[in-house]
Amino acid sequence: MISTCSPVNDNLVELLIFIDCLKRASARRVTIVTPYFGYGRQDRKDKGRVPITAKLVANLITAAKADRVLAIDLHAAQIQGFFDLPVDHLSATPVFFDYFHSIRDRLGDLCLVSPDVGNVKVAEGFANLLGAIWPLSTSGASPAPRSSRSTSSAR
Repeated sequence: MISTCSPVNDNLVELLIFIDCLKRASARRVTIVTPYFGYGRQDRKDKGRVPITAKLVANLITAAKADRVLAIDLHAAQIQGFFDLPVDHLSATPVFFDYFHSIRDRLGDLCLVSPDVGNVKVAEGFANLLGAIWPLSTSGASPAPRSSRSTSSAR
């Protein structure tokens, strides 16, 4: 298991070296277990001449001859399709839900937010599970973000 967290480049190169080392040592299978996929947020082109670095990292792991990737909470599910090898995408949501559900009554009013537009559905789903609210906001379009109860069907 190796995470490609900060320093991302150092850890990514170390991962590629580990894969190469294991293959040269005649490992029959190499499964990468990564709790954090570095460059995972660079998964699409939002403007011209921007790299899709998540795809490049997937290509590097594939070229190093890994056999399988087990990833936890990828930034976007589409990253699975960047690999030319099997990917198991696991979610940590059940672990977090069990914990927060066990202390829910001590939390009082709860508001869940998403770090970016790509994870709004995740934040909304988690808010629904915990009976929390989640704010709806656009990038600075209004000074006061709208707020909605997660049980509301009108969005």
